[in-house]
Order: sequence, then structure tokens, then C-alpha cells
Amino acid sequence: MSPMKTMLFMLAAGCALLLSAGEKYSAIYFSDSHLGPESCYNMSKDNPFRTKKDIKRDDATREYFNAMLKHIADHKGDNAKLIISGGDLIEGGTYGEEVHAKTLQNAIDRISRGTGLPFFFTNGNHDAWGVGGAAAFDKVARAYLAKQPYAVTFAKDKGINYSFELGGDLYVFGDFFTKKSHWIETILERISQAKPGQYRYIIVVTHPGMLGCGKTTRRVVEAAAKTAAKGGVILCGHSHRNKILKFESPLGKVSELMMATMVLGNTRDAFANPRDKMEVYWAACDQSLQLAVKKAKTEKAKVAAQGNLKKGEEIKSYYGPYLKEYFEVSGNGYAKLDISDDGITVTLQSAQLEQAPIVKTLF
Repeated sequence: MSPMKTMLFMLAAGCALLLSAGEKYSAIYFSDSHLGPESCYNMSKDNPFRTKKDIKRDDATREYFNAMLKHIADHKGDNAKLIISGGDLIEGGTYGEEVHAKTLQNAIDRISRGTGLPFFFTNGNHDAWGVGGAAAFDKVARAYLAKQPYAVTFAKDKGINYSFELGGDLYVFGDFFTKKSHWIETILERISQAKPGQYRYIIVVTHPGMLGCGKTTRRVVEAAAKTAAKGGVILCGHSHRNKILKFESPLGKVSELMMATMVLGNTRDAFANPRDKMEVYWAACDQSLQLAVKKAKTEKAKVAAQGNLKKGEEIKSYYGPYLKEYFEVSGNGYAKLDISDDGITVTLQSAQLEQAPIVKTLF
């Protein structure tokens, strides 16, 4: 293909991804894949830094992750416009700057080419971990993100903090783990530049969760809630759990989606096995818990319902009085968000890819 044809092709592809304000589209979300160097870069298996345990984990990661990307490509639909990682895309470690950079770059390439979607990500504690990791992450991430089609704007601080607009929504990515990254203030500054109601949803992507984490992160939650026309969304990971939390406060609405894309071989999490189904572990809202106690027909059912009500009260006391719904599933996988003026629907796809997905709403 000639240089002119290549440029025209790229322009056409970019235009196909652009959206007008208020248009319906889909986003794919996953977090904590922990891809190792064997998964993304053809390192020798006799590398002194790699144990048999590392090789087993990374081989299992590669097998599942490739299957997941194929599943995303086959089921993303025509409205999918981007894919997002909430951090810990790679495992990191003592591999040196060169291998770290190649591991990250090949992971990025594998995702963007495998799904056919622009890929955006934030920095997890593992992404820049190890000798040379921080420098490698900064170099690779900035170079890649600067070429993406949605006019990425980097913040002025030292971290990979950036934002872009899509379909009338504002996406803000916060870098919690880079030294000298003033991520909270940077996110707040970007949100403060928006007029109330200017964006349909304000979607904040950080590695750690933000709801229930104290006054510092609450400032971001409150800013997103009161500034967005329909609500704020927090996309996160880190804890290797799958949760949906829905909040309603006098300032507005906020929902948090936490995902775990963990795999067989990562022994830090016993549940992280793609052979396991994604099943509802615990779900509650005030009305449903109280109603279950009232409807209990047997003493055993009443005791169980009261136990759930007590657990619900404990969860609410931790997250605060504005928690309206708490939903958690076991296992691991990825999520598809269908975003429109009518709300945001989340489809949770299990790592056991043949399992029927679980569908929830954020708004």
C-alpha cells in the first residue's frame, strides 16, 4: 500500500470511530490480567529470572488471554468503540527495562490487533514494578496513547494521567502508582474544567477503587457525580474481585465497576481459575434485603434473610449511607458496557467463555 493510501485508510478508520454527542456505543473493560513476559515476549525459558512457577502461570495466562481476546472480537458488536484496562496489564518484575518495555508493547499490540479496537489503560502497581519498569512504562505508554484516535490530552504532571472525550462522555485516567503523580488533584482539575451537565457521563479509570476509600478519593467521586449530566462511573481493579456498587447522594449518582481478569496459574488467588463459572456471590439493596426478611416463610429462611440483612448493614456502614446496591460475583472475566442516554448496561462475561453472561445496570 502506498503512503498516501495508508494515510487515507488510517483517516477513514479514525472517522469510523468518532461519535456525536449522545450517541450509543459500547466499551470493553477488564483489569488485572498480569501478563508475564513469556505471554507477550518470546523470552528464553532458561532465563535466570524465571522459575517453573512463573512459566506455568504465564503459559496459562497466554492461553486464556488469547481466548478472551477472540471472544471479545467475536462478540463486541458493531457499536464497540474502545477497550480499557484498569491496570496491572502486565505482571512486571526483575526483567530490566528492555524486556519490560517489550512485554508491555507486545501486550498492547496483542489487545489492539486482536480486538480491532483502540486500547486505553491506566498504571497498576505491577505495570511499572521492577528494575527499569517505571521508565519502560512511561516511554511505551506515552508513545502509544499519543497515537490513539480520540485526541488524548496528557496532564502536566509526571504520571500517565490523561483524558479524552467520546460520544458526549468524558474519560479521565488517573495514575496512582507513578512517583510524583498528583493523580487526585489532576483528575479533579480535569473535571473542574467541565461545565455542569457538559458531559453525559464522567468515567474515571483508576487501578484502586475509589468508593469507600476515605475523604481524599471521595472528592473525585463527588466531583464526577455533581458535574456529569447523568452520573459518574469509576472503573477499577486491584483487589481481584468483581463488584458493582451503586450510589445516590444529594450531589448525584455514581457507580463503580471493579473487575478481575485473573487466570489459572496465578496462585495468589485461589478463585482465579478460568474453569470456574462466574456466579453471584452476594447481592443486595436496602429494599430487597428488608423484603426478604418479611417474606421468609420458615424459621430457617428468616434466619438466613436476617443474616444477609446484617451483612448488608455492615457493607453499608463501610461504604456510607448513600450506597443503594452492592453486587459481587466470584470468578473472573471481562465486562461490556453499553452506554446510551437511557443508561449504562454491563454484561459480565465469565472466563469460562461458554457460560451465559450476567447482565446488570449501572444507571
